[in-house]
Amino acid sequence: MSNCPCGNSKSYENCCEPIIEGKAAPTSAEELMKSRYTAYTTGNMDYIEKTMSGEALKVFDKESAQIWSDTSDWQNLEIIKKSNTKETDKRSFVEFIACYKLNGKTKFLHEVSEFKKDGSSWLYVNGKASIVHDKNRVLQS
Repeated sequence: MSNCPCGNSKSYENCCEPIIEGKAAPTSAEELMKSRYTAYTTGNMDYIEKTMSGEALKVFDKESAQIWSDTSDWQNLEIIKKSNTKETDKRSFVEFIACYKLNGKTKFLHEVSEFKKDGSSWLYVNGKASIVHDKNRVLQS
């Protein structure tokens, strides 16, 4: 049994899979973010699209995202910072770095993601991302 792609020591079946398959709801923005990363590693763009709202959903290019997901070799996810949200909060932020290889080159996606709570569901609404060569130098914004 291997660890879930999100970095949790639990197996995929006991971590992100129930959330991605709709059998459980993410309890926090961080949990949603981790499940979205895992969905990218497994090529599940339906889940990515389903967990978006607002402008992010309007500009989402499912076909391009699928190609990026399929051609990337996903390495790991590192949570840098997260909002300490209370159950009554409607907005949260998660800063992360996702490491992947594309065309044999290691890349790091550094993003601060914004999430909103719609009823009992967390949704991704916006993100400010950079592709970095290493964790200290931005290559592309």
